[in-house]
Amino acid sequence: MDGKTSDLILLRDILAREISTINNYQSLLFQANTAEVATFISHILEEEKEHVAEAIELIKELDPNQAALLTKGGHWKNEGLISALTKDQVNTSSERLEPLQAWTVGNVSST
Repeated sequence: MDGKTSDLILLRDILAREISTINNYQSLLFQANTAEVATFISHILEEEKEHVAEAIELIKELDPNQAALLTKGGHWKNEGLISALTKDQVNTSSERLEPLQAWTVGNVSST
């Protein structure tokens, strides 16, 4: 493995960790009881978002294919999936939908 590939692996791992941290801080923000604590959590939450942006910029520099895909983003909106949904299929209530059960690389582990 060359140095560029190794760096991309590191950056993508950092990116995943930063996104997870953002989700954790967002959850903690909803639990804050005082404005002071909420303000502090909001501050560090925004710092983590900045780290995500910085990691993405480095990934784009090292991987032109990824950069092109990041520029292209949103193509799924044009595939007719949204317009094909009927109003009954779209959850407009405040109830949370159950997550889809799917296999991904991240949730498959070897035993």
